[in-house]
Amino acid sequence: MTHIVSAVIEVAEGWDLTTVIPALAELATATEAEPGCLMFGVRQFATTPTRFALWEIWTDEQALKDHFTYAHTRHVIDQGMTRVVTVDVLKDLTPSEE
Repeated sequence: MTHIVSAVIEVAEGWDLTTVIPALAELATATEAEPGCLMFGVRQFATTPTRFALWEIWTDEQALKDHFTYAHTRHVIDQGMTRVVTVDVLKDLTPSEE
């Protein structure tokens, strides 16, 4: 069963969009290539440009756990350029084609 996550992050104090946006774009590209990642999207809030929505679909919960061990993920987290506002695990209600 897939593991679906929606998160909201925001730019941390002391960081600016000219640094954070390219870092998040690189993170998204690298994450999409990870084993177990079915989708990883970063969307900027139009009304609050320092906030971003992360939409993620993983093959399972372990794939998400593994995501946090990769260098590209650690780079963004360890630098402290963003802070997590919310994280939600979602249930897919879309009818299956099976």
